Amino acid sequence: MKKRLDTSLMTWINRPALWTTGKNRIILSTEPATDFWFNRSRQLEKFSGHAILLPIRQDFTLTVTIRAQLHEIYDQLGLFVMGDLSNWCKAGIEYRDEQTSSVCSTVTYGGFSDWAGMPISSGIHTLSLRLHRWQNEFRIEFSFNGLKFKWLREFALPLNEGVVQAGFYACSPGDSSFDAEFFDMMIESLQWEEKRNKI
Repeated sequence: MKKRLDTSLMTWINRPALWTTGKNRIILSTEPATDFWFNRSRQLEKFSGHAILLPIRQDFTLTVTIRAQLHEIYDQLGLFVMGDLSNWCKAGIEYRDEQTSSVCSTVTYGGFSDWAGMPISSGIHTLSLRLHRWQNEFRIEFSFNGLKFKWLREFALPLNEGVVQAGFYACSPGDSSFDAEFFDMMIESLQWEEKRNKI
């Protein structure tokens, strides 16, 4: 059964100066020069983005709709899931220019970040995202209408005693700021059909 996500149980990583939570809604203003990106071979560790997360031990499906007016290259927001500081994933919308943004994901494993995505119009400001967790395996999907979801990424993360931190993030790697909105936040038992058959 679906239930609303209880934001009072969530904790911040790098809480922004301006934020508010309401009935099934989170709004925050990003701060400039914030990001999540690791490349330890180049001594590059950026973990200054804003994220609000919930510790979860069991398998689950988490759904959210995100909305923002992005205007500076690399402005981004979406889902965030973390095993620990060296192993995490972010997925959502990232701004490129006046014509193009990306639906994209970054998986960081052992302190090294990758990037994968597909171009969309920068005129798309709202996107629904869905995160499935089965044991230490994850699947992220996206939807433009909140009804029909498409595959975005599958990956695995090492977890500490089976607990994962899952929630939402936003950041502005450049000299910019924007308002990020997260709403229709729902959590339910696992809906990943391929894995449900194994339970």
